[in-house]
Amino acid sequence: MSKRCGECEQTKFALEKDSAEFRIWYEGHQDVCSATHVGSSGAMEVNAAIKLWERSESIGFRDTTLLSDGDSKSFLELKERNVYGNQKPQHKKCPSGIDSWRFYQSSLARGKKPGFHKDWVKTPINEEYLPKFLPIYQRLASSELLSRCVRGRTQNSNEALHSMIWNRCSKENSASRSRVLIAISEFNVGTLKALKTFQDINCLATSLSSEHLAFFTDYRRTYFTERK
Repeated sequence: MSKRCGECEQTKFALEKDSAEFRIWYEGHQDVCSATHVGSSGAMEVNAAIKLWERSESIGFRDTTLLSDGDSKSFLELKERNVYGNQKPQHKKCPSGIDSWRFYQSSLARGKKPGFHKDWVKTPINEEYLPKFLPIYQRLASSELLSRCVRGRTQNSNEALHSMIWNRCSKENSASRSRVLIAISEFNVGTLKALKTFQDINCLATSLSSEHLAFFTDYRRTYFTERK
């Protein structure tokens, strides 16, 4: 979400905000406008969190963890809204014993009554989705997969993606949506393929020097990744 749209600001300056020309232009622009929030920056973060959590089930999953920079407004708002509601507890796969990381099993092992499930599990898994989640869980917990992580050569894809975006889109200056898409494309398919794709979309020729530079960028990225 963003409070600012570079195209709108430039067009307001060129056509004047209150002019009929600007209103006509904006009618065709508003569906792709980068300004998707009106209000304070703090409220924007809260609204973005609510929007993401509320639409998650419609695309087949639920969010379970909220990572933020210390501001608890988003967390408190999500808790207040109780987006997913409460379901009956499922603890068959939870480790038992006093040292169990699950509150339910740990309480039973200590001879205590477990607390309310709604106070401990904020986003319980719906039973309807268990057949889809269970194979993923079993695959991630398999000895074969875990043995490949022993050497510490795994990579946090989110951190790598964020690094690519920040390298292409400075935090000091507002970046357009297309610039962010280019950064994501470079991360997914490489600089060379992303370059050719965007040049083709815009009906532009790709120079040989640009291709060489993009190829070298991909080679260097792959080389240093394999050395880790």
